[in-house]
Formats: sequence, structure tokens, C-alpha cells
Amino acid sequence: MTVERAKTVGDVLGTSVNAGRVRRMEDIHGGTSWRFIPSLSKPLVVMAIIGILDASLSFTLERACAAAEPSARPLEPLQRIYLMVHALNWLELTPDNPLRKTPQWELWPGRCETSHQYEFGLKEKYYALMSKREPGTGVFVLRSGMKGDPPLIELIKRTYGDAVAVATVNDPKALGPEFACGLEEDRKRAESVRGKITEGEIGAWERSKTWAEYLRRQLNANGYTFDPVKVEFIAFGEDWGGCASTYRIHMGRAFGLTKPIVRRFDLINPDESKLLSAAGRQEAASVLSCTVVEQNIPMPGDIRLFIFKTPEGRLVAEFYEGMHVGGWTAGNRLRAVGQAAQGHGRV
Repeated sequence: MTVERAKTVGDVLGTSVNAGRVRRMEDIHGGTSWRFIPSLSKPLVVMAIIGILDASLSFTLERACAAAEPSARPLEPLQRIYLMVHALNWLELTPDNPLRKTPQWELWPGRCETSHQYEFGLKEKYYALMSKREPGTGVFVLRSGMKGDPPLIELIKRTYGDAVAVATVNDPKALGPEFACGLEEDRKRAESVRGKITEGEIGAWERSKTWAEYLRRQLNANGYTFDPVKVEFIAFGEDWGGCASTYRIHMGRAFGLTKPIVRRFDLINPDESKLLSAAGRQEAASVLSCTVVEQNIPMPGDIRLFIFKTPEGRLVAEFYEGMHVGGWTAGNRLRAVGQAAQGHGRV
């Protein structure tokens, strides 16, 4: 039996010589010998190498060829994946940071200072959570572009190694023309169902799908995969009513998950939620002081119910999309929320 190995002499010997390919011949006696198929441009070099090959060199060449071949190891499935979304932004918002004076950050009086202080507790939780590797677990990262998360990302990489994928691509064209065309089709399909869609909404979907596809490809390249039916996704980062909500509901669909990505109130900065500002008051002392009673209660249409208690003892309910499912119109989604609210007798 003859086995072809398309390796150049330079590849095998670790030199720059490119004289031909190596062919291993197994004769009828079970022995193995090596010979070269010479390149027309390097006949003298090939003949010289043939003259010095012996049994020991043949063994070395065989080992080298085997080592150079790509691994056929199957992808290892993960049972749980943490999705880190723009974590620890508020660490950068120190009292002297001029961003504190902008409406984008200071949505209500005291928001920046309260959220900044709240962040230190979250930092401790994140570092504790990511410093010990959990079996069958990986981490996906959406970077914030601010100063708070780079050290945390480095810790995650040290802990989870190749089971980490960081989204570094924003342009869908970087994932190939077919993927970019698919996003265009998504836009047309959504407009055919819903009519005019705001750029903010469709843009969030396009970013989410791009990140999801890049993270999936990176995870596969690192030797891991996940079953969208069985995997558990848990989101943490920022913020409760913004990125850690919006991108999560879109990415769950982009990943093809059958269960929405879980949000845990204790792992997300709730800086943007007006409902959590204690009975609607905007005093900084009341904001972010609600405690969670129950969370991620399944409702119809992949909606999730969260119940909080204010410092005064009031129970407050929030309904969030667990996953942004195709085919839902705005009216259908609102009706599902209303039915969920009426059917839950504890609120």
C-alpha cells in the first residue's frame, strides 16, 4: 500500500529547501522506506538528500510529518457560557471625570456617583466568578472600550484559556460577503413584516448577529462548540436597561438558542432602569437600592418577569424580552406582556 504525504523537503527538515515531496512506501514485507519525488528545479539537491537518508532519518521524518498534520480532535461541547457585556464601565467615571456632567451619563441627579460606587461591589463579584474555572464552561466577551474591563478580560483569559472568545469585529463584511448579504436580507424581511423600523433597533440586531457569528467562529477555531438546545447562557455586565438587555435578546436568537440568555440582577449594574428608582423618586440615596425577590420567571412569548422590592417595601414588576423572536409584531409583543401581567397573581 502506498501513502502519499504532500510535504516539502523544507517542511520536513526544517530548512528552506523546496526540492519535492516525500513519499512513504510500504513494501510487501511490511518494511518502510522513504523516497523523494524531485522537483525539476532542484534535482541535484534532491539526489544529495536521497544519498544520506537512512533508517533513523526515515523515522524522524515520519514523526515530523505526523506532528505537522492538523489535529482531527472533535470540538468539545460547552454546557455553560458566560456573556460579558461592557462590564465595569462606571469604574472610569471618577468624580473628576468630565463625562459626569453630560446628559448621556447623568440621566438623573446623582446617577454617576451612585453607579460608580455600586460598581466596586460588582467588580468583586466578577473577579471572584472569573478567577475559578467551572467545568464545561466558556466565556464570550463584548468589550466596552473603556478602562474598566481590560484587566478583567485578561483574568478571564488566564482562567479559561481557549474557552474564551472576545468580539473584535464590528464590520459584518469582515465575516464574508455571504454573511453581509444575509444581514441585508434580514433588514428587508423585518421591514416587510413591521414596516419602517428605527435604525437603532435594526442596528442593534445587525451588531448582535455580527458579534454572535464572530464569537461562534472563534470558539470553534479554539476547539470548542455548544449545542443551542442544551447550552446555558448567563449575561453579566452593563447595564440593566441598556446593553446587557438589548444585545442579549438579539444574540440569543442569532445563536439559535431555544432558551433565552439568563440575566442575573446581582451581576448587572441597574444604572439605567427608571423603574428601580424607588417609587419613581430620583433621590440618589434611593436609586439602585431595590432588592430582587424573583427573577427570570418564564412568561409567554419568551418574556421574563422580574420582581423587586423597594426600600419602602413596595413590590415592583418588570417584564423583559428574553429573546427577540422573529415574526413578532409590536402589537403581539405588547399583548403577550399584558397577558403575562394579568396572569401573575403575586403582583
